[in-house]
Amino acid sequence: MASITQTKLLTLADLENTPERDGFRYELRNGEIIEMPPPKPRHWSLQQKLADLLKRSVGEKGVVGTELGFALSPANYRITDVVFISKDRWIAADQNEDFQGAPDLAIEVLSPSNTALEMNEKRQLCLQHGSREFWMVDPNARQVEVFTADGRWTVFNTGDKIPLFFAPEAPLSVDAVFED
Repeated sequence: MASITQTKLLTLADLENTPERDGFRYELRNGEIIEMPPPKPRHWSLQQKLADLLKRSVGEKGVVGTELGFALSPANYRITDVVFISKDRWIAADQNEDFQGAPDLAIEVLSPSNTALEMNEKRQLCLQHGSREFWMVDPNARQVEVFTADGRWTVFNTGDKIPLFFAPEAPLSVDAVFED
């Protein structure tokens, strides 16, 4: 990830005026524009699998997607690997503007380029700006860490099922997430 050289803290308006480069996306992290390369095939495949599994449980309760960006504050715009947004929040959002606030469920698939500081900051931002849960999916350890807005933290491993707050009748199998 490369940082674009700057002399002042930037805003969402500055981010929107940043020229695009093929295949790259940009986040605004504490007033600094960060260029993000596209996901590698393994990462992308896991994003798609998570989205597909969640879509089976969501029904009409909301929207599941990948690589969606969120305006979390004037100096923070983050792209999340996989998201669930409740139907009411989705309908209320201006579809021609950046989504304001974090998704109800934010899921990050860990990559070698992620730092612990980066993931902790993103988790805190999401949970402070509307996420009910933040998941960190570790493909190497084959586990999912679930953090909740009320401060709880649980690690789910193979053999476990992750309860879904939007579909308690349909928990997500960790084995299904990492199934080849």
